[in-house]
Amino acid sequence: MRQRTRPTTHADRGLEWLSAIVMIGWALVLMQPGDTIAAGNMHELLRHGLSESDIMLVFGLAGAARVAALFINGRYPRTPIVRMIGATAGFLLWTNISLFLLAGTFMADGVVTTGLAVYVPLALADLLSIYRAAFDARYQRR
Repeated sequence: MRQRTRPTTHADRGLEWLSAIVMIGWALVLMQPGDTIAAGNMHELLRHGLSESDIMLVFGLAGAARVAALFINGRYPRTPIVRMIGATAGFLLWTNISLFLLAGTFMADGVVTTGLAVYVPLALADLLSIYRAAFDARYQRR
């Protein structure tokens, strides 16, 4: 007789940790004195009414919340919904950063920046993390 195996949850959370740490890194860089965004190629963010303080706060809070959720999830695995929310926030943030970067460099200057090679994969990694957390949430309900 064939033994039925239970599907395992996605225990590898490396992509989620990476995205959260990069978010915190963004916040730490933006905390430094000076106009980091205005000096770089992300000036399109400022044109839409966002300040460096706003961006720093959003990325800092999102990154810290994700780190806390991932830490708790490592101790108490019944929190995939919180992980899914964090991955959705990451997907939206990285997608928007990619679009602002595209608008600020390619549309204005016709130049593709290397930042797109970083932020688009981060957005896609968070999209995969949403799927994995959703799978874990479905599995936890059984």
